[in-house]
Amino acid sequence: MDATVSKLSLAPTLATIPVAIAVALVAIGALRGWRMPFIESDRAALLAVVGIGFVMCAMAGPWISIGQIGVGNPTTIAGIVLGVSAVLVIVSAFTGLWLPGIGTHRAALLALSTIITLKVGLAFVRYWT
Repeated sequence: MDATVSKLSLAPTLATIPVAIAVALVAIGALRGWRMPFIESDRAALLAVVGIGFVMCAMAGPWISIGQIGVGNPTTIAGIVLGVSAVLVIVSAFTGLWLPGIGTHRAALLALSTIITLKVGLAFVRYWT
């Protein structure tokens, strides 16, 4: 692969770092009981993390990875699995149809924050391997 393509395509991933920090602050703040404006409950914190997560996806764009390395690449497959897992956590939390091991909004917040962290890490692994 051309080094220029990798450097150009790393920019969207780097741009998600400040947004990832926002996810971390909201999640850690909610889990530690910090008072935050407009975030008075675990459900509200989860909703905030979902919104920030959608912004991160829009910034990094999964199509970049798929277009450059293909759908069959292990990092792409792992990203798809993590993305589907995130959607399942979100849907289960807001419909009340809880997944095994995730029976509260607090647990869903922790699970979603972990998935987002793994996805950001996976994005960086993809560019340095």
